[in-house]
Amino acid sequence: MSQEEAKNAQEREEKENQQSNDDDDDDDDDDDDESYESSSDKSNLDKDGILISRSKVYQDANTELGKNWYDVSTFVPQLQSPDPYTIRKKVGRGKFSSVYLAYTEDKKKVALKVLVPEDIRKYMKEIKILMNLDGKHNCVKFFGLIQDPLTKVFSMAFEWVQSTPWRRIYGRLTLPDIRYFLKLLLEGLDYAHSHGIIHRDLKPDNIGINLKHRTLKILDWGLAEFYFPGKRISPQSGTRAYLSPEQQIKYPYIDYSIDIWTSGLIFGMMLFKRHVVTPTQDPKKQILELAKLLGGQTIVNLVGVLEMRMHRQLIRDLLQIKAEGYEPLIKAAPKDLCTPDAIDLLKKMLKPDFRQRITAKEALQHPFFSNCE
Repeated sequence: MSQEEAKNAQEREEKENQQSNDDDDDDDDDDDDESYESSSDKSNLDKDGILISRSKVYQDANTELGKNWYDVSTFVPQLQSPDPYTIRKKVGRGKFSSVYLAYTEDKKKVALKVLVPEDIRKYMKEIKILMNLDGKHNCVKFFGLIQDPLTKVFSMAFEWVQSTPWRRIYGRLTLPDIRYFLKLLLEGLDYAHSHGIIHRDLKPDNIGINLKHRTLKILDWGLAEFYFPGKRISPQSGTRAYLSPEQQIKYPYIDYSIDIWTSGLIFGMMLFKRHVVTPTQDPKKQILELAKLLGGQTIVNLVGVLEMRMHRQLIRDLLQIKAEGYEPLIKAAPKDLCTPDAIDLLKKMLKPDFRQRITAKEALQHPFFSNCE
């Protein structure tokens, strides 16, 4: 865990609350909603008439791994004693936790995420997922759950991730750097996806990059989910600017491909040294910003094929926006970074229709990585 991850605890809770409020506001306009030019197979619709899509990879990963892998209803992690850890200083604070730098008895650094007194069961899925991933393939290592015998306060112990703040990194990355770190990110995602896990909240602050030691760690699995075909997952969790097109139209049958979209946005920032899609605080403005990249018609078409509904005025606004595409970004970017292979991979990662989006495993086979050291 890094200091950047510590800041995300409060942000994540506030975003989820705000997004819930946004959803409530949108529901008031249901009478003005409409579907748009749908041609989906009606046999694949749910009770609300929404198309049920299934991931094109690792559909049955959790079923094959067994109930003990994903079931948290009876999961009780073994508690560790706090004795081996000596707290040195506070490095971050959120609404529901504080993060401290601590040392083990053999002087190794660890991060202790001290949770506010609360029902520990709300953290069971995160803990289960962290234990399943076991710190492998660039996923942050979780050491265990701790409870203070006197205060009864719980803490989560992680490996200490010494990383450089994103704002000081992305402008300095060379093409070999970008290729190397993107490969590490995709390897971590493919490992998680192949084990039935969606991260759901990838963003620069949740990726710890250490330029000196050439390491990358995927952090903050607090919103991660086990994937099952046909299972509804809240599409609005995560950071608004990094939500995929299907999440922005509130499609509930999201899958591993949302992690590829966010990875693509991060890849684009590495290449262009700026946001691919301008972040906003308003959900309707955010989808209009997305339309500047993809074209409003593309988003409206996605609403149609997925049998979703959208407010008439938003449809009209979207249809007024023509795609700017990637050309303005490429023209303003360092010329040595935007190679044909890089742009080709980026476009495959940012396919508007998630069913056509490249997977992590496929991306790792892309020619962009042929010269990766």
